[in-house]
Amino acid sequence: MSAKNRGIGYCTHVGCPAHFRAFVIQQVGGAFECPVCVREGRVERERAVRRNREEFYSEVRIEYDFDPLEARYRRCVVATDGRLLGQQNVYTMWSPLIESERCAREAARVILQKLNRELRAGLENAKRLSEQRCMSSRDQLADEGWPIPS
Repeated sequence: MSAKNRGIGYCTHVGCPAHFRAFVIQQVGGAFECPVCVREGRVERERAVRRNREEFYSEVRIEYDFDPLEARYRRCVVATDGRLLGQQNVYTMWSPLIESERCAREAARVILQKLNRELRAGLENAKRLSEQRCMSSRDQLADEGWPIPS
């Protein structure tokens, strides 16, 4: 769900006026050159990993609010799908582009919905099949002469 080769570049040169200021990079390809001092800086890419091999996702974690000085993410939000019992797959995304909790929560919610959209269709199909079986069983019993309350 994360965009490939998207991220931020930041200058690590202490004397640069843009020291540790983030620059959005749409296509990360190799080294980052600071547009202010024209020296090589660092790149932090948006990336994601899927854990477990279950069919559905019970949790999406997004780590955000990247701190270039410490090279770590300061915050994390978790979106869960309450329809699933126990822990299924966990999708974790690290995004230096997300800075607010509101954006991180919305992204986690949307990603979880996209990952589990097949779950909803599967559950609806199972419910429909169950109802069809129930109705055909009622009809079959009625045809056999059993009293069926309406």
